[in-house]
Amino acid sequence: MGNKGGVMVHVENDEVGARIVIGFLESQGIEARMSEDDAGDQIPSLERTQGVKVFVSAEDAERARQLLEERDTGSEDEDE
Repeated sequence: MGNKGGVMVHVENDEVGARIVIGFLESQGIEARMSEDDAGDQIPSLERTQGVKVFVSAEDAERARQLLEERDTGSEDEDE
């Protein structure tokens, strides 16, 4: 992803959830990072109100969203 900010693909309630999402995306070959605004740990409650954002590169954004949707709904191109 380099120094670019990337594209936000997901918001989690806390850092632990965001790390799980990042691990999932990285296991699928997508580099991901998180960004949280807790005022430098001075106001940790901001994490709960604003969430922790997960970013990927613009090139990976569509695939990342699709993978996260499939993970969240449990659907994986299954034959009916």
